[in-house]
Amino acid sequence: MSFLKRIKAIGESKSHRANLLKEKVAADLVILISKAGLSRSDVAAKLGISEPALANLLRGDAKLGLDTINAICDAASVEFRDLNQSLGGVISKSK
Repeated sequence: MSFLKRIKAIGESKSHRANLLKEKVAADLVILISKAGLSRSDVAAKLGISEPALANLLRGDAKLGLDTINAICDAASVEFRDLNQSLGGVISKSK
């Protein structure tokens, strides 16, 4: 069962499901950054932000929008589609 189907099956409110999805996105970004062989400080430097600012994003303490997710993927040399695939295809990205 995909992640999206699992969180829908929980039967929680939309805001609770959104928070679960945000946590999953952040967790998967951490995994993909690690798999790319980069440290958080490497990615933060590429983004032009401090390591604590990146940590805030990855903990969900700061807004993690699509532009930010895409920038983190680019900085970590990770394909956005790899992140989206790990989430069951729940993110739509338009240019």
